[in-house]
Amino acid sequence: MKARLAFVLALVLGAPGCGAEPGERSEAAENPRFPSHRTELPVGRHALAYVTNSVSDSVSVVDLDSMTVLANVPIGLDPVDPDGPTDLALDEAGGILYVVLSYPVPPSQGPHAAHHATARHGFVEALALDDLHRLGSLEVDSRPAGIALAADRSTLLVAHEDIDRAAQLGDNLEARRAAVWVVEPGTLLGTGPASARAVTVCAAPFAVAYAASDARAFVTCTGEDSVAVLDPADFAVPARIPITVPRGGVTKPYAAAPDPARQRLVVSSTVSRAVTLIGMNDMAVVWTVAFDGTPGRPAGVPYFAAWTSDSELIVPVQSPDGIARLDAESGSVLAAPAYSADDCSRPRQAVAGAGGRVFLVCEGDHFAPGKLVELDATTLAVTRSVALELGPDRMAILPARGSGS
Repeated sequence: MKARLAFVLALVLGAPGCGAEPGERSEAAENPRFPSHRTELPVGRHALAYVTNSVSDSVSVVDLDSMTVLANVPIGLDPVDPDGPTDLALDEAGGILYVVLSYPVPPSQGPHAAHHATARHGFVEALALDDLHRLGSLEVDSRPAGIALAADRSTLLVAHEDIDRAAQLGDNLEARRAAVWVVEPGTLLGTGPASARAVTVCAAPFAVAYAASDARAFVTCTGEDSVAVLDPADFAVPARIPITVPRGGVTKPYAAAPDPARQRLVVSSTVSRAVTLIGMNDMAVVWTVAFDGTPGRPAGVPYFAAWTSDSELIVPVQSPDGIARLDAESGSVLAAPAYSADDCSRPRQAVAGAGGRVFLVCEGDHFAPGKLVELDATTLAVTRSVALELGPDRMAILPARGSGS
């Protein structure tokens, strides 16, 4: 469909990223003269999952009560190139879903190659939770990857992986470091004065998570083997926490998952295949466990974990596919069941829902639809599943009213 519409839409609309400046916001897409005819989603009446599909350029909305897909909604701004929706942040009180558009095609490739003399900028898009119509968007730096919303809803943080910058040769580490943007949501929505400030943090920052009280945030630095501590109020990086493993070597801290109280942070490192627990108050490493295939441990690559209780967490694992249940105090692996391709191909993110329910985003091979599966909370076996679109990436749950989080 994108290819068929490309010529007409490119002439009429132009393509984002060709001449616009980062920090510019777009006007809301909905025009009162042309009202939306989208299907209204049962917000508040049912527990809903919003899942980005990075290859299909869409968001799937799943009714978690019936485990059925209510809608696969196309999103993005480019009629030709992949928009690459990745991370998302949900503002329940405001009725808004914030989605990162990463534009993963290298600037030297694709139909817009002649326009992109430099790396292409990404966008953050604001969508209405009730039908996913676009409320506004903001152009940011190249290759945005992670997003987090402050508990008081006053600030969004956007981390930019910017692989091209991180891959620069030479000893100048500062030149390889990319930014985390500190953004007031009104900047996207056009409801207040524009306020977006870039803070240089580290090489290839990927995931970002707020600590309690929003006084600091933690950013995984895939190009520095560390977690950076960001002060969003002072726009400063007061500390860096090295992420290491006993055997040494590159670690590449990638995924991050705070506990519900935002006192502890689980970091998954994809090169060292290890999981690290960090105290978010003292900024100290509590433990590190390697998924090295030794007896009782999985032998795969860990991704985005979920806290199932104050004392336990689960970590999805790829190559081979499975999941690990860890004791939060010691890091001991309590269980590590494997999954077949039919169960869950390439588990990417675990999510804990209300009532002890546990879900897993299965990204698949990006050529066939991925899945969202529900797990038995005790055995971690797959109990229900629903097909999504291509390359499901990240998920957020909007609970039914009165059900808790």
